[in-house]
Amino acid sequence: MLILNYGCYNPKTEKIVTSYSGFEYISVTSPSFNDTVKYFKATSEKFQEIRPAPKPYEVVEEEIDHYMNVPTFGGIYYDKFRDVYYRIGKFPKPEGYDGFKSDYLDPMANPRDWAIIVLDKDFKKLTEYTLKQPKEGVYFENCFVNKYGFYVAYVDYSNEDKLVFKGFVLEENQN
Repeated sequence: MLILNYGCYNPKTEKIVTSYSGFEYISVTSPSFNDTVKYFKATSEKFQEIRPAPKPYEVVEEEIDHYMNVPTFGGIYYDKFRDVYYRIGKFPKPEGYDGFKSDYLDPMANPRDWAIIVLDKDFKKLTEYTLKQPKEGVYFENCFVNKYGFYVAYVDYSNEDKLVFKGFVLEENQN
């Protein structure tokens, strides 16, 4: 399986937080890596178990096929304005994808639905949001946080030369 990792830095705690593509846990450590690494479960309740490949891949298409059929994780982003983390999870896409391309290699070819998993400052899950890929465009994993919220890159198929960012605001549940 394609193993990629993504990190963010929390200046308040002076810790590096890492998300791994094939692992439901995140790791937390200091920038010097001289302290104990701590792991916290940070997955979607909608995800099935991430299965390792049953055998070594002989061709890249087999690797992509396996990868597209299991949930994976992407980036993790620290929100200093709300003191939370956003972790991107990607749902399996077992059909309707180009077997020669993964969504990492070509996001426009095989977009996958997302789970945006929100963790508090202690890495406890607060909530999650399912972000469906619309028929008229695609969300990319180019994200950022500012004082207004969490922003995700989006391209509309009718104008692929124009990149926009759609904002998501974390609000406290009033119930």
